[in-house]
Amino acid sequence: MPQSFLTDLIEIVLLTVRVTGVALAAATLLGGWRGRPAGDASAAGHVVARLSEFVADFREEIAEVEINPLAVFERGVIALDCVIVPRSAP
Repeated sequence: MPQSFLTDLIEIVLLTVRVTGVALAAATLLGGWRGRPAGDASAAGHVVARLSEFVADFREEIAEVEINPLAVFERGVIALDCVIVPRSAP
């Protein structure tokens, strides 16, 4: 296997571990908290999946991506702030 493939695979595994940890921590809030209705976990998951695809597609051009906060409602989500930091030119 080419080294670049293995490097990409390791990065994907590490990202998956981080995302899974965040998802577990967010599960309490998405399930309804302090009398609030449950959030749209499906829409939140869709955002994470699409963001992952975006980062994978542009991994050579992107150094960092952050959505914070992601507001999750009963129906749908809204990214209230998003930062995309490009990689520096070589």
